[in-house]
Parts: sequence; structure tokens; C-alpha cells
Amino acid sequence: MANFSTVLNKTDQGMQIILRKLEGIEGFIIKAFDESSDDFNDAIHPHRHDHYTGMLVEEGEVEVLLDFEPFKMPAKTLFISPPWQVHQVHKSSRASGWYFSFENDLIEQSVRTTLDKSLEEIISIELTESEFNWFKS
Repeated sequence: MANFSTVLNKTDQGMQIILRKLEGIEGFIIKAFDESSDDFNDAIHPHRHDHYTGMLVEEGEVEVLLDFEPFKMPAKTLFISPPWQVHQVHKSSRASGWYFSFENDLIEQSVRTTLDKSLEEIISIELTESEFNWFKS
């Protein structure tokens, strides 16, 4: 089973940012979250990952800071964050859903290059009802 290890880093401005590393044989993790989840509450601190991570917000709303800029994710939003992007949960309102993380090496290099290029801007998709139901199935 994959787990996270954490390392504390400091920015040039002295801010502490947690680095979460995905460790385990599979290189992939998916977990349900809600506002009472330990992992969700840990995410209120600025952190980054050495791998891709994302969320599917099923209910409620989550507001995150992405590279210190606010970004809202209402229900039925799928979000992907590239490795090394600083982010944190800023606010939430009855939020629940799924988060996932996966190692960079699980994606073929040519696909990863295309994904990284597209992630230079925020990747957030508000899903249609049928897309949302597909993810839930």
C-alpha cells in the first residue's frame, strides 16, 4: 500500500512548506475525504507533492490556494495538480469526495510531457452529470 512521507522545507521568505512524498510499491493511492478526514485537515497547511495529485469533489465546495492564489472547486469538479505545485485547503463547505495521487513514472514520458504542458494552467473540469456518474461507478 502506498503512503506519504513528509519533509519540511522553507522558502526563501522563511515560510514552511511541507513536501509529501508518495512511497509504496503501487505508486498510486485513492481515498475518500470529508471535512473530518485527517488527510483533509492536514491539507490546511501549505504543502507540495513530488507526484501528481488531484481531487474529485462530490458534494459541497472546497476553496484551495494554488501557488498562493485562491481557487474554488464546487461539487462535481475534477482537479489535477502537477508535482511541486504549492497548495493548501483554504476553506470548505460540507465538502466530500475523493483524492488521488500517482507517481510520475506511471505515465509514459510523451504523455507526461503533454500533461505537464497543459498543467501550466489550472486543470479543473466541472463534470456533466453523466461524466460525474461515470467517475462514481
